[in-house]
Amino acid sequence: MPARIDLAGKRFGNLVVECAATTAGYRYWQCLCDCGKRRVIRSDNLRSGHTTSCGCACNRSGWSYSTRWTDKQKKTLS
Repeated sequence: MPARIDLAGKRFGNLVVECAATTAGYRYWQCLCDCGKRRVIRSDNLRSGHTTSCGCACNRSGWSYSTRWTDKQKKTLS
């Protein structure tokens, strides 16, 4: 089994890893976002760059699935 990587204290985007929160199967980490919210996030999502905030970054940018879908429909109809 590979050695576990300690991510405590490291920063991933807007998230700072506080401590490990291991559950069955995957390794999870409790993270503190710059906006003040705490989230528990899978280790592989942090390390791959898939998760970089608690979700507040998407809210601030105005991005949403419905906006993307509407843009896609407009391009198709044009």
